Amino acid sequence: MGLSENEIVSIVRRHVPAEKHADCLAHWDTTPRKAGEDVLVGRKTMVMPFDGYFVFADLLPLANWGHPARCLLIRSDGGEVQAFEVEFPPYLGFYPDSYRELRLT
Repeated sequence: MGLSENEIVSIVRRHVPAEKHADCLAHWDTTPRKAGEDVLVGRKTMVMPFDGYFVFADLLPLANWGHPARCLLIRSDGGEVQAFEVEFPPYLGFYPDSYRELRLT
């Protein structure tokens, strides 16, 4: 069984500075990823270290191209999270249908 939206929001809140919660716009790919699967974020490719989920947290969603953001790789039971600083989103424009937009407040 996967994580709920509330559980994902709680995890993202723990990995985004509190002063950024009001502005942050997170994008959760609800399609589970497999360990070893490539995850492309902007110009970086990461390897999913475990079965789980990908979340892109845009810390300044109204800013222009190339600004502080975080991506989180979350194990499917929520027991482990790897967070990375990034500058570019995984997609330009619209996200695929599997992505759910999340607010932290």
